[in-house]
Amino acid sequence: MKSKLILLACIFYLGACQSDTGNKAKIYFDLKGFIDAQIKLLDKTKPAVLKTVIVGDKKEVKTIKDIDWAKELELSPG
Repeated sequence: MKSKLILLACIFYLGACQSDTGNKAKIYFDLKGFIDAQIKLLDKTKPAVLKTVIVGDKKEVKTIKDIDWAKELELSPG
């Protein structure tokens, strides 16, 4: 009985390892469009952002309302 169970597990394992070679269309998310929409939303709502900087033992916290969201969320080339 134990050998049948091991054989069955091996069959399922080998069957799961087969790769699908069918032609599937690759789906991409429109990252630029999403970020542009977020920039428009953030420019409209103007949320306050809490920024924290820690250097050594010094900690500085500031609340900033006037943010250039296009610059903050800019996609870097490459």
